[in-house]
Amino acid sequence: MYDYLIDTHLHTPASDGHSDYAEILRVASSRGLSALAVTDHGTMAGVGPMQALAGDFEVEIVPGIEINSGQMHVVGLGVCEPVPNGLGIEKTFHEIDAQDGLIIIAHPTNGRQIYLSEVAGLLDSYFVGVECMGIHGGYGVPYKFGNAFKFCKQYGLPRIGCTDAHRANHVGLIATVCGGESFSDFRRAFESAKTDIWVSRYS
Repeated sequence: MYDYLIDTHLHTPASDGHSDYAEILRVASSRGLSALAVTDHGTMAGVGPMQALAGDFEVEIVPGIEINSGQMHVVGLGVCEPVPNGLGIEKTFHEIDAQDGLIIIAHPTNGRQIYLSEVAGLLDSYFVGVECMGIHGGYGVPYKFGNAFKFCKQYGLPRIGCTDAHRANHVGLIATVCGGESFSDFRRAFESAKTDIWVSRYS
């Protein structure tokens, strides 16, 4: 049974998000999300404002950040401090792991992203999730990220669905689901690769 529904990747006015904090939360609540991970580019300044409003909408806020390692974008969930950009892939993984954060490969086939096979050599040292489905830019249309599903199956990694939303109307169109009631339950599901992908009827 899937009880916990989280959009693990979205942006707020703290970076390049175009919707205010309350509107993001209103949409998340209306679509039945349990949680949102706030993953702005290179900053965690949006986490506090979201947490301050979240109680009114009964949506859990998970602190996070999207980092440009220099070769690819990486999302860190459950971190306490920002991770700098430009550290390279392995050092970025290390910095997230040192904070007991969850490492997620963001939109692995977008633009100049490296191939997932180039991450495989680090999997003996780091456990990562991979975004397998997202939405297409301004259109809000679900799509799959290349061979991400196959990569997760091959290496026993958790599959992640998320929106990378920059506008509130995209929040929760795709999300990650697992059993449980909190981010702690999501962490356990992530670490045992027992997550799945949920697509909203609004998408």
